[in-house]
Amino acid sequence: MFTPAIIAMCLGLVRTVTSVAGNEVARKLGRWRYNTCVMTVSIGLAFGIGFASGGSYGLAAALCLVYAGLIWADTSSLTAGTVVSAEPERRGAKMAVHSMLGYFSGFLGPLALGATLDLAGGDNPHAWGMAFMHLGIVVLVGLIIFQVLRPRDLAGERAAR
Repeated sequence: MFTPAIIAMCLGLVRTVTSVAGNEVARKLGRWRYNTCVMTVSIGLAFGIGFASGGSYGLAAALCLVYAGLIWADTSSLTAGTVVSAEPERRGAKMAVHSMLGYFSGFLGPLALGATLDLAGGDNPHAWGMAFMHLGIVVLVGLIIFQVLRPRDLAGERAAR
């Protein structure tokens, strides 16, 4: 049986692998196309994953592992795009803002998920469903911003559009 501690360790391993591998896949498919696909699938899974908490432990754990991979699959690609798209004299400042926003979001996300969970009634499948839907909405907002900004492809990448 996989204990929560083992699942948490696996989540960390999955995140590391998908983050690094994601950038390599993005280089081959095109950063814009890859990130759009990953974000879209992540939104779809977020909208359903919490409601699976009423089912089997194994299913919920497996879905969480897949979701962890998805939410980290575009991080290296987005960071690489940020670095390369910055003017050389502003790269440090751009990365500082990029990192600050990422870590600040990493701080706010669990608080917002917990607040949503509490407001939706606590530890039950409906509350978990609502809490994960909140995550999907946040990624949807990010996807919309990404679509509006339409970052350019980087040198050496496949044309994405």
